[in-house]
Amino acid sequence: MSFTTILSTLALSALVRAAPTPSTDDVYPNYEYGNMFYLGPTTNSQYITKATYSLSVPAPPTDYLTSSPDERWLSLWIGLQDNPNTSDVLDMNFVQPLLNWGPNNAIWGCDADVEHWCAAASTYTPAEQIGQEYVALPSNATLDFVVEVNADTGMIDQSISLAGKIISQESDSKGMQPAVFYSGTECYLDGCGTVDAHSWFNITLELNEADADLDKTMTLTGATSSGMVTTDGGKTWTIESIVIEKQNMTE
Repeated sequence: MSFTTILSTLALSALVRAAPTPSTDDVYPNYEYGNMFYLGPTTNSQYITKATYSLSVPAPPTDYLTSSPDERWLSLWIGLQDNPNTSDVLDMNFVQPLLNWGPNNAIWGCDADVEHWCAAASTYTPAEQIGQEYVALPSNATLDFVVEVNADTGMIDQSISLAGKIISQESDSKGMQPAVFYSGTECYLDGCGTVDAHSWFNITLELNEADADLDKTMTLTGATSSGMVTTDGGKTWTIESIVIEKQNMTE
C-alpha cells in the first residue's frame, strides 16, 4: 500500500472520529480508537493562528498481534481543522503531523525497525492526502511541533523537529482557520498491543482574537490535563501537559 493511501485512510478515520455521525464502527470497522483529548471549537469564530507542542515519544507497543504485519499500524497525532460544526468534516482539510509505527515499518516507506517509530508532516484534503516521507526516529525521542497560519502566504505551515532540527515540514491548506485542536491514538486492524502513557507538553495556542472561554471546551478521554492558563484574557493559552494514559489497543 502506498504512503498516500495509508495517510489518507488515517486522516479520514480521524475526521470521522470528530463527527457525531456516521459511526466509525459503520464506516471504518477495522479501526480502534484509544485515549485522547479534544479542544474546541472556539466559542465565537476565533481561530488558532499558531500551535506549538511537544511529545515525549513512548516506547513502541508491546503484546501486539503478529498476524497481518504488513497491514497493521498504530498512529499518534494532534490535528487541527476548521470548525466542524459548519461543514461535513470529510470536506475539510485536516492538518495532522503523524507519529506512526507498524510491525513492518518498511511497508509504509520508513526504514525503522520494529523497535522504533516514524514521523511525517501530513495533511488530509478532500481531494488527496498531502504528506512527506516518513523519517525514522531514535529511541526516547522528544519531538517539537509547530502548526502556524503563515501571515504572508495564507498557508498552514507545519513542522516536526528533533533536537532542534526540522526533520519534516509541509505548507498547504491556504485559507484554513483552525478552530479545533485534538489528539488521537489510532490502531488499524486492531491488535496494536499495549501503548505506554505519553505526554503532550509545552502546549501553546495563539488565537487571532481572545476567547476567554476556550478552556471550557476541553474534553478528556483516558487522559489528564494540567489545566489551561491564559494571562492575556484568552488570546494566548498554555497547557503544561496532557498525559494520555497507558492503554491496550488489542482488547
